[in-house]
Amino acid sequence: MFFKNNIDFSNALKWEEALQKKILTNHQITLFNELKNIRNEQVHSLPIEINLTKISYGIEIANELRTSLEKEMKDKILNFFKENPTEVFAARAIGHIFSISKSYASHLIETLEEEGEIISGIEEESGITFFQIG
Repeated sequence: MFFKNNIDFSNALKWEEALQKKILTNHQITLFNELKNIRNEQVHSLPIEINLTKISYGIEIANELRTSLEKEMKDKILNFFKENPTEVFAARAIGHIFSISKSYASHLIETLEEEGEIISGIEEESGITFFQIG
């Protein structure tokens, strides 16, 4: 997501740029930073100093962050389908459009289909599954 939006990830201003371009929210940036702090603290600890409570908290943060980012991407894909109601798209095309892997695009599209938001059909000649708004 940073590369697609021409944000230099090594740059100290990456978070500000991501916020300005509405790629991340303030809350997500806070979660990323908290996760980074926990990671740094634990990596630089002696084995007897490792804090399992902090590690568990880090896992909770990572799960919250993953869930939030996945929901946003799913919403973007659904909006894309709504903006193109007469078009059909394969998972590979959605992956390309949103710069995500085909497998991740397939996962999100299948979730949208299970929720009844989009429908699918298989093209007989190619056997490729296409999706469109339901």
